[in-house]
Amino acid sequence: MSTLPALLVLIGAATPLSPPSANALTTADACSIFGRIADKMHVLPPSEVTGTAASGYEFGILQSGRPKWVCSYETRTGNMQGGGAEITHVPGWVSLFGGGPECSYANFAAALDAKKYNMPLGAPSGLGSVATDPPTEDASRAFWGLLGGEDGTRLTVSAASEKLERISDALDFETFKQAIS
Repeated sequence: MSTLPALLVLIGAATPLSPPSANALTTADACSIFGRIADKMHVLPPSEVTGTAASGYEFGILQSGRPKWVCSYETRTGNMQGGGAEITHVPGWVSLFGGGPECSYANFAAALDAKKYNMPLGAPSGLGSVATDPPTEDASRAFWGLLGGEDGTRLTVSAASEKLERISDALDFETFKQAIS
């Protein structure tokens, strides 16, 4: 018995029993977008900010050394750890709308292509330059659709935020990859 099918399953390749769909996105596609829009900061909703049992020290803003989250909110304000300075955070994906309340797919895709790629936490490190390439048209359209965009329509920031919120307050790479695929 050949071990090739088992090996293909282990590395995530398609087997003859499960052919990929015509528009299946790759991990590199997901990473190409995630690495352009993910944030190093996530501001928790005020209702989720609690102090530790021992000291009462609050962690209302989560931070990471590399991009880790696609935050669902349009903007959110919170205090730095321990009740420190107030910070207002606007997630990276919001910039795809060019500072306005809505945009067309063409402007959205151009802004996505122009964003700098940063290797995010949680993504496979072996993707190399494939993930740093601009997103494919299929990947850009899949992200537009994930946010609620449709062909020939304009998408609003608030509608996109609502779509993301239905998935999670902050999407990590695996959650994003599953949602966009």
